Amino acid sequence: MSPDTLVYFVCFVLGLLTIVAFAWQRFNEPSFKAGDTLPHVEDPLRYLFLRDAYKKARWAYVAAFVGIYLLFVTPGPKMATALHEVGLKEFSPQAWALVVALIMVGLLPNSNLKFLDMIETWLRRVIHGWFLVPDGVQRTIGILKNADYKMPDGQFDSVSQQVRDDLQLPNRYLRHRWARATVLIELLSPMGISLSNANFEPFQEDFEDISARYKALAQEIPGADDKDRELNQSVNKLLHRIYTYISWGVRYQAASQSDAEQMLKQLGFVLPELGDRRLFDIVAPPILLVALITAVFWLVVDRMLNASEIEFSDSVLNAVISAIAASSMYGCAVFIALNKRADQINDDVWRQGSPAGLAPIAAKAGAVTCLVIIMTTVMLRLPDTLQSLAALAQLLVPNLSDGTAAAAVSAAGTAAAVSNAGTVVTVVSWDFLPTRVAMALPWILAGATVSVMLTYFLGGDPRRTGKTDALRDSVVMGIALGLSVAVAQGIQTALAEHFDPQGGWFYVPIVGLAGLLCGAVIGYMVPRACRDNLVTPIDPAAARLLGKLLVRAQNGRGSEQAAREWAFSPNSELRGLTPAEAVQYERLQADVWRLADGAAGVRKPNAPNGGDPASPISRDVGSPIPNPGMVPAE
Repeated sequence: MSPDTLVYFVCFVLGLLTIVAFAWQRFNEPSFKAGDTLPHVEDPLRYLFLRDAYKKARWAYVAAFVGIYLLFVTPGPKMATALHEVGLKEFSPQAWALVVALIMVGLLPNSNLKFLDMIETWLRRVIHGWFLVPDGVQRTIGILKNADYKMPDGQFDSVSQQVRDDLQLPNRYLRHRWARATVLIELLSPMGISLSNANFEPFQEDFEDISARYKALAQEIPGADDKDRELNQSVNKLLHRIYTYISWGVRYQAASQSDAEQMLKQLGFVLPELGDRRLFDIVAPPILLVALITAVFWLVVDRMLNASEIEFSDSVLNAVISAIAASSMYGCAVFIALNKRADQINDDVWRQGSPAGLAPIAAKAGAVTCLVIIMTTVMLRLPDTLQSLAALAQLLVPNLSDGTAAAAVSAAGTAAAVSNAGTVVTVVSWDFLPTRVAMALPWILAGATVSVMLTYFLGGDPRRTGKTDALRDSVVMGIALGLSVAVAQGIQTALAEHFDPQGGWFYVPIVGLAGLLCGAVIGYMVPRACRDNLVTPIDPAAARLLGKLLVRAQNGRGSEQAAREWAFSPNSELRGLTPAEAVQYERLQADVWRLADGAAGVRKPNAPNGGDPASPISRDVGSPIPNPGMVPAE
């Protein structure tokens, strides 16, 4: 091993250790507004995770941060020019890896790069959110707020009959909520009977604060007016704090969300049937698989076709950027399809299968896909892009000298390839960027196909969640996306031959195959997740609403089976939606309740919705559930 190689290896290892130590400690910093969801303990973030999830999340964050480090290290000393423009002085190329690590952790002078801080914060927020922090605690609080409560049998002989009677009142009464707080305080006290006192020991300071609030309010409750707004708010805040305290102890002990909900039932909460997975949990894996497929595909293609022309490090970097582009454009297409469909339902303009509804969804998803392709081109050929911009500037402003254009390129951190004598070897003409933009336009087909096919799959009976249905969707989506990607690649190749001859038609079937694989993954997992989260919503308010719809439909139809068949079948009077989905939208609720009761005559589309006074739902809807399975912010 040469001395230079040894120095580079030592610097790489030191940089890696620096990155790991920094990430291990930084993970514990909240990526969200703390509010009152953090307990008063030395390591508060730990108690927002389920029992075994904290270590997994921490290692996932460390691994992801190390991945970013490796991504910056891969180009090697070539990045020195760009860093020199932001104030970094020249250094030995062998020290590149260590310099990258010191910049990422902010220990190098003049290395306060805002975009690195943004990347780190975003990454930490994603990892926290992936493991339901703080959403898990907020979801638990939402479940408890919406749940009915029945004191566990035989728990407290000391509880007065008045408290027992008050618990029978509806949740909206002050006396019921105060009785609930009384029972929970007794249940959770150190001397009370709880799930396990050890679960709550770290939060002793928080419980003392809750007890003090309870004792202060106890002086005001006797003879209180149920309409006393200020007192109602104080009791609600007390219950919110109790619910937060319960969520810490339960999640500290529970290994899964299902275990947590079972513990809540032991405390006396009557919970609706809830799904145990967010849509994010299902959408994220296929998007990551899409990234993996794309990275492997382009890495293999580069090594098979261009091994003698492209260095391995450049191939890896190109593959990573292409993977990010593919996951971004297909992820955006999925997001747009779900949210634009929900918006149209909320605006009462959605019609299942209507071209008028699909066209704007396809157009937006296609435009975003095209934009991602353009951005990928800029990232992959940044020096050429900046030279093209400089040439365009010189073309549009004739007085701009050649020296000024060259200075503009250099200031951007990417100089043209220069020989030892200092003369320019390669010069990109002004039409490079416009040509690449034109060549990206055919990829509108890819985003449009994913969004339209996914929107189509969301129609029909949502109980189609079996493997056979998922495989059928996978085949259809795979073929559709594979064909659209092949067509897009074919058009791009034709344009390339016209504008800038390079590449070849043999790429068309290969790229089409990659598109087929990506489409198959998306088609198998995403529609199935949407349907599953519609049948068993994870959002407690949505689950409660669906449960009451089924009860009301059963009263009108005589059996649970008939009620479920009606609730999960497309209804022409609801513009092709199922009642189970339509009831989640405030604008359509009046129609759903009339149909559930067997009443004829649905209001005309776009007519004002006056609500349904006869509805048994005592819930302020406020805004619709964004789309099947997605959890709104608590």
